[in-house]
Formats: sequence, C-alpha cells, structure tokens
Amino acid sequence: MTMNFQVVETFSKGKFIESGYSEDCIVDGRDFVGVLDGAGGPSVPTSEFVQRMIQVASTIIVETDGGLDAVELANALTRAIRELKKDVPIKELKNSGGLFFALLNRKRSVIWRIGDCTIRVANDVYQTTLPVEKILADMRSVINEASLLEGAELGQLLSDDPARNIVGAYLTYQRAFSNRAEHPLGYGVVNGEPIPTQFIEEFAILGAATEVVLATDGYPYVLGTLRETETALFDLLRDDPGLFQRFKAAKGRYSGQESFDDRSYVRVISRT
Repeated sequence: MTMNFQVVETFSKGKFIESGYSEDCIVDGRDFVGVLDGAGGPSVPTSEFVQRMIQVASTIIVETDGGLDAVELANALTRAIRELKKDVPIKELKNSGGLFFALLNRKRSVIWRIGDCTIRVANDVYQTTLPVEKILADMRSVINEASLLEGAELGQLLSDDPARNIVGAYLTYQRAFSNRAEHPLGYGVVNGEPIPTQFIEEFAILGAATEVVLATDGYPYVLGTLRETETALFDLLRDDPGLFQRFKAAKGRYSGQESFDDRSYVRVISRT
C-alpha cells in the first residue's frame, strides 16, 4: 500500500524577539520532510558554525534517497558533520555542537528520530526528554520553589532567575553522555561521533488516512494543528511564566525572548 504525504502546515521561529535567530530548521525534500534542532558547544560556540551544520545536514537529507535505512542516513549525516569538524580534536566532538531530528520518510512510510523532537501520529504522541535535562529541570524547579518559600516574588525570579547560572553550569556536563549507549543517562545526537543504533528510533505509519506532526522541543505540547499547539505554548507561558511549576524546563524564558526555546512544527496528511 502506497501512501501519499501532503504537507499542510509548517512553522519555524526563533526564541529571540528582535534578531529572529534560530537553531531550528524545517526540511522538505522529495523523500523526506521533518524538523532539525541544532545546538552549539563550548569548543565551537559561534552561531555561524551551528548554521553551517544545519545547512549541511539539510542538504544531505533533501538529496538522500528514501530507500536508505535509518542507520545509513544517520551514518551519512555523521560523516558530513565529522568532515565539517575536521579541525576539531576527536575528544572535543561532544563539545562542538550537534543536532537532533525527526524525519518522515515518504518512500518507506516511517518516521526516524534521534534526540528529543516530538512525533504525533494521529492521536498518539511520542515525546521524550533527555535524561540529564530532566534532572536539571527538576533542579531548577527546586531552586526557584525554594526561593519563593524564602520570600522571593515571582516577578523577581522572572527577571533574575537564581537557578539560571547554577543549572547552566551543569548543562555543560550533559554532553558527556552523548552517544553513550552503555550509560543510563546516554542519548543520541548527530555530532560527528558514531551513533549507537539504540538511539536511532523508528515509528511506522499505519492506516489509510493519518495525520503526522513533527516538532522540536520548543513545543511542550504538540497538538493536531499549529494553532492549537501555539495556543497551548502561550497558555503555558501565561500560567507558568517561570517554567518551573506546571511545566519544568531546564531553561526559562529570559529577557528579549518570546519563548524559552526555538520552535518548529510540520503537519503532514497521508492518504493511500
């Protein structure tokens, strides 16, 4: 049974109000459509390098035949990022940036994911949080809740988050667990290192008529339409502006930001 996939909604926006800079990207090629979520690192911290990584990965995905399997695509992306980082010592690959993705393979009628992007197939949502990031989100919540109990005002915490520098320092340790299959805190990322196959996820698309949504982790709740998803985000930012009560995030929304993270959303309808 052959499925025809039609993109019906796309949206991508950076978290910064003025600059519009974003490390997210939407990819839409012949055989693949999806979202990429890039990030820099202390070894190569420049925004230009992150954009170059995203551009290289996007080009490969657009040009890749959907007949390849997920491991072959992951390996092709890894080789390309390693070549881009050819001047980066091997021991610094973890600290020089990488990217996550969720991609619909039109030819195979499957979705592939590495990292923490969210997948929605019909009413089934596959959402994940990096293990270290969950720990740090809980830590940030503890610090801010304790500050409230000790007399701080919420407005004060929003303008001067006492957890920001503390948690930010620990976030640097998260990279140590990248592509470490043997560790319970391990996670997959395209950063030039070999990616263990257990971190390359595959989700089959079944049924005669199905809607698929792929989104980056800038959306805490991924719903059936972009409007619903955007509304849920801004309802959260209104009800939990510090992002440490109703929804615990490792990073808050700080001055000059519309939201706490870049966000991208793609909705696809499949028909036989």
